[in-house]
Amino acid sequence: MVCTYEDVKGMSVESLRAQFGAPQPDAVEIDGVNHVAWVCSNMARTVWFWSQGLGLRLTKTIALPDGGQHFFMDGGNGASVAYFWFPNAPKPLPGVSSIDVENATPGNFSTAHGSVNHVAWNVKDADKLRAYRRKIKALGVGFVSPILFHTDETESGYGVQRDEHTTWESFYFLGPDGEYLELTAQTKRPFTPEKDIRHRPKTAQDSKL
Repeated sequence: MVCTYEDVKGMSVESLRAQFGAPQPDAVEIDGVNHVAWVCSNMARTVWFWSQGLGLRLTKTIALPDGGQHFFMDGGNGASVAYFWFPNAPKPLPGVSSIDVENATPGNFSTAHGSVNHVAWNVKDADKLRAYRRKIKALGVGFVSPILFHTDETESGYGVQRDEHTTWESFYFLGPDGEYLELTAQTKRPFTPEKDIRHRPKTAQDSKL
């Protein structure tokens, strides 16, 4: 069944599961992420952070016509971590273009429409997260969260330890320009429509209720 935006607004959770809980027959065949591109204020510092600090391989550098740059690092599994540097880029606005970590509270870490709130990079072995957290914390990035156990079984969305209900185990940290980043390991439990599609999508009208 072809749905309009108006149809989706009025869908029940059960209809949402039935309509979108499986790929559409004419789906665009996306094969993972090619690259995520941020904007940095200092390309040398950014290369140091990712290539020296985290150990990612620098793979490609591009000079832009306006004097800017576009650099790529190997993000694993065919993906790249990419950055632009623009000579006259505007200053960042915490709480708008990126998370305002200084004033963030549980449940309040919003950013502007169209912004990238955070990017989570997959880690195959959850047991390595603690060593990676220590490595990143030693870089002095200013903020590194505790190890978090994401779950649907608590009101906060977090548990106190890894168990059969854990969906992700992760920690958050900042990049050189305040990019909100996450290293995460997904548990072996696969997502299913019955267990994991639980809510109707909201619209701007819902914020006025």
